[in-house]
Amino acid sequence: MAKMIPRQYAKILYEITLGKKGEELELAIAEFINFLKGEYVFSKVNYIIAEFEKYAKKKEGILDIQVKSAKKLAPSTLDAIKKSFGKKVNIQSEIDESIIGGIILNTGDKILDGSIKTQLEVLKRELIQQ
Repeated sequence: MAKMIPRQYAKILYEITLGKKGEELELAIAEFINFLKGEYVFSKVNYIIAEFEKYAKKKEGILDIQVKSAKKLAPSTLDAIKKSFGKKVNIQSEIDESIIGGIILNTGDKILDGSIKTQLEVLKRELIQQ
């Protein structure tokens, strides 16, 4: 039988813990740990936990967005970004002066690059091709 990837184990963990609390939750987690040991994948538990967190957020409609900008963005700008995605959004902001200006948004599966650095690189390639 083929081994599962951490994301598959994370989905199993999510399903068996969904709606459980207290002793019932502890028992479900203990059984899952024993299952991992039986599958000889307990060493991958950190990867499974990371995938579990991603999967749980996705199921609960929470979107993580990394915002990279050349300078610190105003709270109103960050609020506008949150509203444009229309979901529960967690924003992690990072300053990267090398992008010169504009912003780069990363949602995990999509990257929206509106940086001046990238625009200049595209312009340079277009000018060289002519």
